[in-house]
Amino acid sequence: METPGLYENIYKELFSDISDEDEFANAKPLLAHYTSLSTLENILKNNEIWLSNPLFMNDLEEVRFGINNGLSAVFESSSLKDALSSEERQNIFNHAFSHYYKVFDDDGVMDTYILSLSLHKQGDNDGVLSMWRAYASNGNGAAIVFDTSKLQKDDGSPILIAPVKYASRQERLNWLDQLCNRTAAYLKSITVSDDQLYLAAYAIFERIKLFALFTKHDGFKEENEWRVAYVPERDTDKKFTPMLHYFNGPRGVEPKLKLRFGQPEGSPLAFNLNDIISNIILGPSTSSVLAGKSVERMLRAIGQQVLIPRLVASTIPLRPI
Repeated sequence: METPGLYENIYKELFSDISDEDEFANAKPLLAHYTSLSTLENILKNNEIWLSNPLFMNDLEEVRFGINNGLSAVFESSSLKDALSSEERQNIFNHAFSHYYKVFDDDGVMDTYILSLSLHKQGDNDGVLSMWRAYASNGNGAAIVFDTSKLQKDDGSPILIAPVKYASRQERLNWLDQLCNRTAAYLKSITVSDDQLYLAAYAIFERIKLFALFTKHDGFKEENEWRVAYVPERDTDKKFTPMLHYFNGPRGVEPKLKLRFGQPEGSPLAFNLNDIISNIILGPSTSSVLAGKSVERMLRAIGQQVLIPRLVASTIPLRPI
């Protein structure tokens, strides 16, 4: 029989490094999404923004690194072996952990989605040069700046917003080892029956998964990335499953989560995107007066003229490559 609150206590212990510093709730930052002008048009016209599956993104290796090395760390941890005390209990724990890994690998990762944003400074109308070059058509695109202070925090939401933590390969491996040590220390401090070990296995797997989704090699730290992540197992009411969709593009059919805003009252997205847009920055390669007037015309044509006063142009003297 499950001990009341056992999972909650294990979860609290393993997530203690982030539960006490909810950076989104405390910071409510400005976050910029660098993109092409055609994508900007589609986002505003459809009141919809798409999250991508990490398997179809450049971040695949980072997510795979966290999950696979987490698996190795758990199975090879001497502290966990000591805490579990017997080979039988080790087998029970490892079997449960392997099960959650397989479920995620077979199904969960398919419907896990992320959106990459960049921390934006208040009053900055230029944006970041490297971001223009890498993510906004070499400066020919735009940056949508979102004011997250206008979002309401929802602890039960399957949509998570958090900053990416940057670390070297060895630092990330050390973190995984330390997580195993923390789990082992907690297991030694309480009594967990054999039939409850799966709770500890599930908790450590969930922490590893979150680590994988929100960590990245420190070579990317200049991006100051924050991520919006959809975690399907938290969507217990299936409010977002109708938004699971696809995109048929140059690389073939890719799974997408199409977040549609302006839903009926009481839904998680019952507001319009333009309500949380601080401003839109035109890229340095497309910031001429004529380009600005053209974008204004586009905004009028798609019924988003309310955003025209929030339109600014980057002054970075970028020479297109």
